[in-house]
Amino acid sequence: MDRLLRARNSSRQVAPSSEIAELLGVSQQRAHQIADQDGFPAPVAEDGRGRLWDRHEVTGVGEAVAYREAVALGVGAED
Repeated sequence: MDRLLRARNSSRQVAPSSEIAELLGVSQQRAHQIADQDGFPAPVAEDGRGRLWDRHEVTGVGEAVAYREAVALGVGAED
């Protein structure tokens, strides 16, 4: 059984990169860069259009990514 079929048959809610970008609040290009970093959840499957991630796993990471991105941009920094 291939990875895509297993992901669809499991209780996982899978999301493509476009949805990952929305969850992270970044562009699709930035989402791909983030997904390639160490510590980001591995894709659970791949279909003809690209990689698919477990939505639950990415949501937790997304909060940390959003915080790091904000700090890097100086958002919320006090003078």
